[in-house]
Amino acid sequence: MLLDNIKLSGKDAYLLANRTAAGGGSINLGGANPQKGITPEIGKGEVLEISGIFLHIESGADLLPLFSRQSNKLVSVDVKKEMFPELFKDPYKHRVHTISGYDDFNRGAFENLRVMEVDGYPTLVSEGTQPCKWISAIYQFPRQFTIDSAAWYIPTSKLTPKDGFSYELKMHIWNNDHIQQPASHIIVLASTGTKPDADRIKDNIQPHAKNIKAYQMEFNATVNFDTYFRERQVGNNDTQSTGRPLLRAINLLEMVEPVYDFYSLEELMAASAKYEFFQERDQELKGMTLALIATAALEENEEYSITVHSDKFKIFQARLAAELKLKPPAIDK
Repeated sequence: MLLDNIKLSGKDAYLLANRTAAGGGSINLGGANPQKGITPEIGKGEVLEISGIFLHIESGADLLPLFSRQSNKLVSVDVKKEMFPELFKDPYKHRVHTISGYDDFNRGAFENLRVMEVDGYPTLVSEGTQPCKWISAIYQFPRQFTIDSAAWYIPTSKLTPKDGFSYELKMHIWNNDHIQQPASHIIVLASTGTKPDADRIKDNIQPHAKNIKAYQMEFNATVNFDTYFRERQVGNNDTQSTGRPLLRAINLLEMVEPVYDFYSLEELMAASAKYEFFQERDQELKGMTLALIATAALEENEEYSITVHSDKFKIFQARLAAELKLKPPAIDK
């Protein structure tokens, strides 16, 4: 089935405050402080591709003082995306550290593990059913930072029997450059005895993961029985299982200064493709329009919003430049 893509139009194209209220919410985000406008709900099979936002701003007072940086935010744009399975975060507020591949795995120390290619990806694979361990190299950085959350990929279905294996995942962190000394803190991402059907994310770890200068990952697993996994080599007639695939990647989300937090109208203009002033009189500016470049592609359970933090705008409207794509799921009869 093929459907034409359509331009988002009408009231749905506006980021509305109180969208779930009777009447569908308010277009004007000005006045009360703060006001948040959000996208319409994205249904199953829909994709909303946003290329930017048209902003219309009016004020009863002069806007010129707002062109210098303010002590508080004027406007911010937020995106809620499923960056990793079951982990919804703003990709514009995070930098991802990915620990994976032959280089990262082989730089670490192994016990009863080895790196093998599984489904095209380097993966830590157990050797038999003995307790196994991998501890990474220590990764050192030039500046301190904070990690907000973590996600890891276990190449095993959550439908795997719970008694197949269990594991734990830890992050050792240093708040200084003295990596020869024991770590400043150890953060448990997955506690001892975590089963394959457990969530593979850890959110809100920033209270313990602040001011990081270096970190090291530790993975421990207890394999109770192997999966039927074999490696074929020419001239090798060994038909025994070679172990169970256990870990493919660890992703750590570092918090960064948001790209779309604007503390002045000048910053807002700099991020826009075009802008225009109006209602200029007596050397005062009372209104302006902008075409802000802030892209995103949204699917079900994802959201895009703009928040007006200042009460100095009488009228503030945000209309999306977006295309709605629809592909209904097929139902076999």
